Amino acid sequence: MEGVYNTLDFQSVSNMLNQQLRDKNISGIELKNLIVTENNAYLITLIKKILDVIRDCFAETMVYNRIFISGTSSVLNHPDFIDLKKIQKILTIIENEYLLMNIMLDFPDEPGQEVVIKIGSEIFEEGPDDLSLVASKYKIYEHATGTIGILGPKRMDYFKVINIIGSFVKNLKTVLG
Repeated sequence: MEGVYNTLDFQSVSNMLNQQLRDKNISGIELKNLIVTENNAYLITLIKKILDVIRDCFAETMVYNRIFISGTSSVLNHPDFIDLKKIQKILTIIENEYLLMNIMLDFPDEPGQEVVIKIGSEIFEEGPDDLSLVASKYKIYEHATGTIGILGPKRMDYFKVINIIGSFVKNLKTVLG
């Protein structure tokens, strides 16, 4: 940090930010909303720089999306996917993280709609139409954080899959919330 700041200055800024920004949305934090006493006016430049770093980190986190895939080999155990060409199509889709990311980000964030089910051509414009995707967005601290989904055959046990996703989201909120 530019300027001449000592440990006490950083501690003062830390205490000020902790007191005044507790339970606030990071994206809504602005310097003008902070109360800085005359004695601490010299810290405004430091506070601004710290808030800029926080915003940059938050923006970078929001832009950086990751996708985690598990259970791919179980496709081979399902009777709907005995045909080698079907398996190749499915594996091609699973390997295409960009496609999967767009599908997961495309789910609506509608209040009251906890789980969304897409079947066949609702998932992919071009591709296998014998797949279904059951997914749910989850929020931590009221901010959209991610989407969890299960991609499987049309004949999957939807009740079971919806319950699994619901339990996962609930447990995730408990752990992270």
